Amino acid sequence: MPEYRELTTHDARRDFLALKVKQLRELSTEDLPLFWQSTGKEIIDHWATILENEAKRVRDWLKLAVRLPEQHSATGTTSLLFEVANESTVVARDIQLQLDNTVGIHWAASGLNHRLLEKGQSVSLSVTMDCNEAGSYPLTGHIKASELDGLPYRDQFSFRLSVGKAGLPYDPPNIQPYQTGEGLGSDVTFVGRNELLRDLRGLWRQPYGKPGVVLVGQRRIGKTSLLNKIKRDGLNEVHLHPLVVNIQGVTSPYDFLKEVASGMAEIVHVKRPTLHRDEPYADFKEFIFDLAPKLADWRFLLMLDEADLVPRQHLGDLMPGFLRTLMQDPQYPTLLLFCGTHALKHMGREYDSILFNTAQVRTVSYMSEAESREVLEKPVGEILEFASATLERAYHYTRGQPLLLQMIGMTLIRQFNSTVFAGESRGNYVSPDDLERAVVGVVTQESNAAFENHWDYSDTATRRVLSGIAQSLDETNRPQLDIAGIEVALDEVRLDVPHKTLFESLKNLCDEEVLMGSGATYRFAVPLYRRWINWRWAPDKVREETVIEVE
Repeated sequence: MPEYRELTTHDARRDFLALKVKQLRELSTEDLPLFWQSTGKEIIDHWATILENEAKRVRDWLKLAVRLPEQHSATGTTSLLFEVANESTVVARDIQLQLDNTVGIHWAASGLNHRLLEKGQSVSLSVTMDCNEAGSYPLTGHIKASELDGLPYRDQFSFRLSVGKAGLPYDPPNIQPYQTGEGLGSDVTFVGRNELLRDLRGLWRQPYGKPGVVLVGQRRIGKTSLLNKIKRDGLNEVHLHPLVVNIQGVTSPYDFLKEVASGMAEIVHVKRPTLHRDEPYADFKEFIFDLAPKLADWRFLLMLDEADLVPRQHLGDLMPGFLRTLMQDPQYPTLLLFCGTHALKHMGREYDSILFNTAQVRTVSYMSEAESREVLEKPVGEILEFASATLERAYHYTRGQPLLLQMIGMTLIRQFNSTVFAGESRGNYVSPDDLERAVVGVVTQESNAAFENHWDYSDTATRRVLSGIAQSLDETNRPQLDIAGIEVALDEVRLDVPHKTLFESLKNLCDEEVLMGSGATYRFAVPLYRRWINWRWAPDKVREETVIEVE
């Protein structure tokens, strides 16, 4: 059966064998002489049994791949990263990576261990090494593991390791190339969001529709930078004039409507209108109706940042209804985009939400690995050269959270500068060791908006859950827990949370993309947040500062 050998998947092979068994069983021997009927039936049964046994043996076997990412290892004491990937659908357990002795290199440990690796997953294992002479060294060893049923697995690996490649000398820049302030205002540091921007432009291409949009995301995830990008690039192809208003910066309905009207007038080059404080709504309506005929087929895209403040009546109790009119009434040449936290999405699910229950919700989420690389590499040009392993690990630590990536880059520049200003020389390569030092600096710095904003806005129960999970998880050996495991972990550190409250907290944390649910288990989306909580808000401190009523 040559077709069988051409099939590459186990399911396809099983289906093929099942078909052949069925065809054999359907063969009739009734037209044969009596003697040959019996013989023919025996032959059919024999071959059907062979094929059935073969189908049972068709299965996926454990396959592990060991990789050595490029990482620019320096002479002296440094860390070396190996990556182990499970390329099969079989769960691997008790993984042991054994390194052979290498002349010129001393291993702090010759064996590396990992407990469990599911199908399609990979893990980075680190070992400390001493190498005092630059050069190219052979690395050999073997990997051992077993399947869940105990079936052993073993394979060998070999690499060439380059040590002491310094790269170009590091030249401290005149300015800090990374930005960590509010809302990036130029394309020098702005990266990505292309898929989301294409999606939004597709909505706005409707010539007569008025799709309302709600952009939600964590604080400091880059929402304001995205609005600035839309305004900076313009929306000429969809005949929209983008206008950004930060609700946090206006204090009253008059202040808000005046800023909107002034912005519209400036865009289309007409005289700014005069609004009266006692009746700004009527004056604004008169202005926009007078302006509409001059726009031809163009409209305004009114992008409201910090839109969580609108339902809280920061702009008065009449503003939500007026904004709904601007959003839906075709006589107003306006489309609305609300930008805020995940709370806006929850409001949209409420029946009496007059603003958000008919809007299109889009999430500003974490960046992809390719975008994360660009965030680190784009601002520095030839100032820094990142090893591939460094970029991979930076993405793993941050999951593409743009503020964290900018903070890591800023810390790297600061630490590299300190080395040079101290009279020492160094190359411009950024190794995984350099990244680890920068990460420690980011996690332990005095103030960290990337983490503090979420923590400060979290309720007592959520803080207890986060602190207990952060204490119990480990990024390598114990990256995730199910609900039962979380309850045990909280009990161990005396941060008990009622089961119903725990379930609701976990659901909200997943909705906010702080935790990731994988099947029945939960893990931190951003490992550095776990580290920060473990450092800043250990269970003892949370227990002292929070009180919760246990049902």
